[in-house]
Amino acid sequence: MGSVLSRLIPFKEAALRAHKKQKLNERADSVFQFPNLPLEIGSEILSWLPPDQVMRYRRLSRTFNACLTSRYFATLNLSRFLGVVDTTATNRLTANSFELLLPGLPKTYQEVYVSLKLSSVVKLSWSYSKFRRLRIPDSLGTIDTLEYLDLSYCLLEGPIPIDFGTDTFKSLQVLRLHCNALSREIPESIGGIKQLEKLNLMFNKLSGPIPPTLGSLSNLKTLCLNGNRLTSSIPPEIGSLCSLEELYLNSNQLSGEIPVELANLGELRKMDISKNLITGSIPEEINQLSKLLSLDLSENHLLGVIPASLARMPRLRDLSLSSNNFSGKIPVEFGGSTSLEHIHINCNKLSGVIPKQLGQLVTLRCLQVVGNNLTGSIPIELCALPRLRELHIADNCGITVSEETRVNQEQLKHAPLSQIDVLLTSSKEPPPPQKDPFKSTSIMVHQQHRSSHTSDSLAASALDVNVLPLKASIRSLSTSPKRIFHLLHPTKLQPPPQTTSIQLPTLTYDIIFHILTYLPPSHSIKLRRLSQMFNTYLQSRAYAVENIKNFAVEKADAVICTAVDMTEYDRLWLVLPPAYAALYAESHLDTTSIDWPFMRMKAGAKVPPSLGMLNLLTRLNLGWCSLVGEIPRELGALVNLRVLELQRNDLSGEIPCELGNLVQLEVLNLSDNLLEGCLPRELFRLRTLKEFKLGHNRLSGELGEYVDGLQGLEVFDVSVNVIQGQIPAGFGNLRKLKELRLNDNSFFGEVPGELCTLVEMEVLMLNRNRLTGEFPSALERLPRLKELKVAHNQFMGPLPPKLRKATKLMDRLMVHIS
Repeated sequence: MGSVLSRLIPFKEAALRAHKKQKLNERADSVFQFPNLPLEIGSEILSWLPPDQVMRYRRLSRTFNACLTSRYFATLNLSRFLGVVDTTATNRLTANSFELLLPGLPKTYQEVYVSLKLSSVVKLSWSYSKFRRLRIPDSLGTIDTLEYLDLSYCLLEGPIPIDFGTDTFKSLQVLRLHCNALSREIPESIGGIKQLEKLNLMFNKLSGPIPPTLGSLSNLKTLCLNGNRLTSSIPPEIGSLCSLEELYLNSNQLSGEIPVELANLGELRKMDISKNLITGSIPEEINQLSKLLSLDLSENHLLGVIPASLARMPRLRDLSLSSNNFSGKIPVEFGGSTSLEHIHINCNKLSGVIPKQLGQLVTLRCLQVVGNNLTGSIPIELCALPRLRELHIADNCGITVSEETRVNQEQLKHAPLSQIDVLLTSSKEPPPPQKDPFKSTSIMVHQQHRSSHTSDSLAASALDVNVLPLKASIRSLSTSPKRIFHLLHPTKLQPPPQTTSIQLPTLTYDIIFHILTYLPPSHSIKLRRLSQMFNTYLQSRAYAVENIKNFAVEKADAVICTAVDMTEYDRLWLVLPPAYAALYAESHLDTTSIDWPFMRMKAGAKVPPSLGMLNLLTRLNLGWCSLVGEIPRELGALVNLRVLELQRNDLSGEIPCELGNLVQLEVLNLSDNLLEGCLPRELFRLRTLKEFKLGHNRLSGELGEYVDGLQGLEVFDVSVNVIQGQIPAGFGNLRKLKELRLNDNSFFGEVPGELCTLVEMEVLMLNRNRLTGEFPSALERLPRLKELKVAHNQFMGPLPPKLRKATKLMDRLMVHIS
């Protein structure tokens, strides 16, 4: 009997649960029969709620979703929420609280809001509005009266709407979308905004080619596409922009040659195509740009000689051709120019002497020829130029200073506004870091070239300069406050007596330190100099906790940190004491990506060791940030890191062997720094590594035979170092290798025949070494080889027939063989 009852118990419990559920449903129906309520009444009720709350009820059913996103309901809801609408305002310079939500609302809401409140707006400037990773509202294009649209620094992401320009923006003249996180390709429909005069899309994540339809914007005066990820070649249609005055395409991945059609831009005043992958030579027709003031083609792959026709451009002031592959001599025709002020031709392959005709450039302010193969002496005529402030000739193998030039230079040191900084360094040392080429207006002083007497005379002469050079000169002197007071007030012998408005000794230290916690960290750390007690306390963890609590603002999304999101506190992280840095890292443990390239950090910023605490980090990009110091060993704890980019800084010391623990690393870019020592053997155990870039440093030692451990390697670059020894035969085991750059080192011996088996090889750079023996003829059978450089070595014997033909016809290879 008991067994029978035990079997019936589950059925009884199930029946009770079903009965209870039925009672609850009957009770709910008796309280509110929602299905029997007309939808019109439900919509009427919901229309009185704020739009951001109404959107929550779209999930109830498809019927509700269709109703709440209809144009009728959007009009009803917005008319009640916004109240009386003022449609007479023509300028909107800030976004209100509702407009910050607008990109996240349905398209019907956007269209209704635009028609109700923005239909007569002429200027719409929502810059620095934090839209928090929302997309650009498509409905903005329906404002027929809009002439000015500024959505810069708004944290926008996603693509630019594809219908921008397709029967939209009929009156738009200025479109500013720069400094966001916009991605994908630039839509071709932008070419349909016929009245557009200024288009600024710089510093986004746009990719793909530049649309040729931009050439139809006949009224366009400014085109800014720099700081993106654009590829392919520059479309010739850009040359059709007859009104264009400023063209910025720098810091992209553009390739191909400079189109000859750009010479048709008769109104062009500034052109910047630097930091790309442009090849070929400078077109001779470019001298037709009679109104051009600034031309920057630096950091590309341009070849050939510098055209002498550039000197015939009547208004050209700033010319930058640095970091290319130009050869030949400096054109003597430059001396006939009547407008050139800045000439930057660093890091090329120029030879010969500095033409004395450059002494005729009475307008010249800066001449930089660092890192070439120039010989001879410095022309005495250069030192007599009245406006010359900077003369950089370091890292040239044969430059000397004649006795007459030295005497002239010593005389000029005591003349006001005639300081010329002549940098003469050994050819083994790398050139000084490049500065902004067209903003060097202050007098440059280097400690190794001046005595204390020279400093005093320079400071005194700086008093006759305007404000900007004066500040720069004082900063370069690093003098005491008393000395600076004498510089600013030369007629006064004594500084005024120091007075204070508050007697700090009357306050207890507890109160003082409590007050200091409300100062920004950038200000509070300056007070560490007051006393040892202040220094100890202001670096303590207890003070850092309170200071950060009162100052730092928590971010809405800390998983991905980009340059757009970067706050002032993020910049300070790289210069604050270790206690601050550790707390910062603890508050960002969920961060998976730090992408801060091209950011101007505080002076003395370093890579913080506390980065090693971010265990989830997969990408770290701090390139072009002017960082100093050593690479912290703590980075070896980032076991999930895939991309490590610290290029174009001033990092020094040795590469830590702990980086060999980054077992998932795919990209390692430490190029263009001041790193020394040998390559750690642990780096060659990273089997997932695809890009190994350590060029332009001071690395030494040998590569060894353990390079074959990099089985997934595609790019290997250790160019412009002082690495010695033979080229390892283990490179032949790297079947995926596409680029091998070993140029400008001290490799000797023969080229290993195993390189001839790398069928994926596209670029092979062996020039400027001490390689000997016969040139491997099997290299001509590499099917994908596009660029081969083996000049300035000691090879013997004839070239293979196909390579000899390629050097003449340039049909398959870009070959540089001596």
